Amino acid sequence: DQAVALLREQLAQLAPDSWLRAEAQRRIESALRQQGGADALNDFYVAWLDEHPDDIAMRLAHAQELSRRGRIAEAEAALIAIIEQAASRRDAHAMLARLYIEQARYRDAADVYQALCERDPLDAGAWERLGRIHISDLSRPQADRRHDAAAAWRHVASEQPNDPTRAVRAAELFRQAAMPDVAIEHYQQAIALDPASPEYHEYLARYLHELGRKDQAAAAARQMIQIDRVPADHRVRLIEVLLSFGYFDAALEDIDRAADDTHRYELLSMRVAAFMNLDRFADAALTLDELQS
Repeated sequence: DQAVALLREQLAQLAPDSWLRAEAQRRIESALRQQGGADALNDFYVAWLDEHPDDIAMRLAHAQELSRRGRIAEAEAALIAIIEQAASRRDAHAMLARLYIEQARYRDAADVYQALCERDPLDAGAWERLGRIHISDLSRPQADRRHDAAAAWRHVASEQPNDPTRAVRAAELFRQAAMPDVAIEHYQQAIALDPASPEYHEYLARYLHELGRKDQAAAAARQMIQIDRVPADHRVRLIEVLLSFGYFDAALEDIDRAADDTHRYELLSMRVAAFMNLDRFADAALTLDELQS
């Protein structure tokens, strides 16, 4: 009891959002759970909030405890009140949405994140989560769920249209949701924004390979060297990608095109690997002799 009292005294003196404050609160909660269980902890929250009604962190903790104890209506009311007072608190929105999802109230959860997205359209995480909520609502027709999820995920890229990393983030969401046409569109958007970066070409190529579109995947990978003054390591990376796809003939074509003394050992090693996978053992042996020389 003395330790809890001392921690409570310190709690009042610490900055609300500091890690020290969070640690002191965690220790109090842990001690009260061990000593008096859920009732003691709830009594502490109530008493503290009577004295400090604007303590958002403690109000969130209390709402979480109410939810844990199955007092859903009280937890919901507490979280709504927090959001009305501190609309920028993303953690309050997330907690309320999670509460709704646990109750299979997906539309209410979507409304929470829709409000958060409208408040801060640049929040890619909020748009992503909104789409995931839509896609998870099995009470709705699949076409409607996918339509609304896609509408949310498009905002991940469109709210910052000059950022290729946002386009890739959106593409990954569409890839995971098995929406290939829109995924490819966003990978291509990233490439258009930064054509000199080989990783964006590789992302598209890998996805096309996953889809079984071999010729398109090889063509997409080769785009990483279709720039002025292509660095030698881009061509090496292209060959590594083609080998990882199992496109051994295509890899050999690009090895033969490469004229790079700096990466000669790597190129010869990859030629050996390609010949071995094609069961061209005599050619592999000849290349290995050249490599050893």
